[in-house]
Amino acid sequence: MPRRATTIALDLVLAGLLDGDGPGESHGGDDLNAAVLAATSALLSERGARGWTVEDVAVRAGVGRATLYRRFGDRDQLVAAAIRHDTRLFFAAVAESVASVEPFEEKVVAGFLTGLRLARGSPLGALIVGDPAAAWSMLSSGSLLEGASRALAERYEVLAGGCLARAERERAGVMAEALIRLGLSFLLLPGITGDTGQDRAYDHVARIIRPLLGGRS
Repeated sequence: MPRRATTIALDLVLAGLLDGDGPGESHGGDDLNAAVLAATSALLSERGARGWTVEDVAVRAGVGRATLYRRFGDRDQLVAAAIRHDTRLFFAAVAESVASVEPFEEKVVAGFLTGLRLARGSPLGALIVGDPAAAWSMLSSGSLLEGASRALAERYEVLAGGCLARAERERAGVMAEALIRLGLSFLLLPGITGDTGQDRAYDHVARIIRPLLGGRS
């Protein structure tokens, strides 16, 4: 029986998480690539950082180990590719969910709640909630916060309708970091946002977020 890996090198996984393609991703969206990334995401969600190996991914995806290693390299590169893929899907899903929401302040609140719901079911969210050691490693790493804040600030720029002035871009970066930190806190301590009452959760989150946007609570 193969030895189970006990952890992953999260600093390596998180470094440059949102910057370009990694190993395996140069093959684009072919079926084999999709199967491997889906299998990795499922194992991360089910077992966290522990209890699975590259061989487990190969079996679940129905591919040979040699092919998997040739495309993705080692386990950390495979994890990085899966999380990178899920992160892109995450931001696309949030943007789509709020496309028709107005005004802008309500778009941010609605997007935050949608993102929180999606994050709870994501591999990265599962790692944060279900694996204290992995969560501590990620939350103490600048890579996760920096990468997520940068991606959120870029999304803000798109929603705002184009290029922002330098001062506004800096403000967007500060706001993005605040929203990421708030989201991480709600992941670990759901409070009202973990209830089934969506109206209650919306009102609670809106009272916190609106002042960050210059609105009223």
